Amino acid sequence: MSLRRVIVLCVGWMVLVTGCTTPAYIAMKDGFPETVDTARLVIISTQNEIHADIEKSNVAMAMGGGLIPALIDVAIESSRADDAEATIESLRDILIDYDFGKALHTALVPKLSSVPWVNIQEIDIAYDKKENFANELLQKEGNDSLMVVTSSYSLNADFTTLKVQAVLTMYSNLHRSQDGGKHERNLEEATVYKNSVSNTYRGPNDTSSQEVIIKQWSENDGTLIKTALQESIENVANLLVNDLKSPKSTKNTL
Repeated sequence: MSLRRVIVLCVGWMVLVTGCTTPAYIAMKDGFPETVDTARLVIISTQNEIHADIEKSNVAMAMGGGLIPALIDVAIESSRADDAEATIESLRDILIDYDFGKALHTALVPKLSSVPWVNIQEIDIAYDKKENFANELLQKEGNDSLMVVTSSYSLNADFTTLKVQAVLTMYSNLHRSQDGGKHERNLEEATVYKNSVSNTYRGPNDTSSQEVIIKQWSENDGTLIKTALQESIENVANLLVNDLKSPKSTKNTL
């Protein structure tokens, strides 16, 4: 069997590629694992602080649409976002040195070793990315296959629940012609597998106010939020790896 290389990317924020919406789950193309001999793991972690989801305003929907109701929604959501940013500032300070990319690396790499056809040979962590990064990797010599994992983490709108999400997309770069030449491939053409997973962690017990909730997340140098992040990352890594072992199963969510 000819040598194939897989690039594994764990990206810290949501997407490497913009464009049309793609399905949350794409079954792996038959025979693809048999083309893979070695793998390179590159973890790209671009989210450097925790975010809070914002409850959507539905004024426009309630009023049947229109420009003015839509502008009211924008104003309401902007105000909510400002309030949320101010409320979770102390929690962000607690997590200022938390390395999400390193934590994902620590959880994912040992688990990937249990997938027989994913043979990691090189591992890197990067904390930034540039536009068309995945496309550039596909065109480089030796990068015959590409696995991209994008991830994000956030609190829900009332701050009571942490959610960690990840999307794993695999691309085949087997585009060499018989004479050794190659042609450009876009990512849609090269996609051979995609899976989306998430994990939610219910946090503080005292929900009397948002300030009280954030205080509980932050107590003892952020013991609760760090535990929630670690357990969620472990669970997400398990979901990703388990589906790689049987990639025709349905989408997994905890």
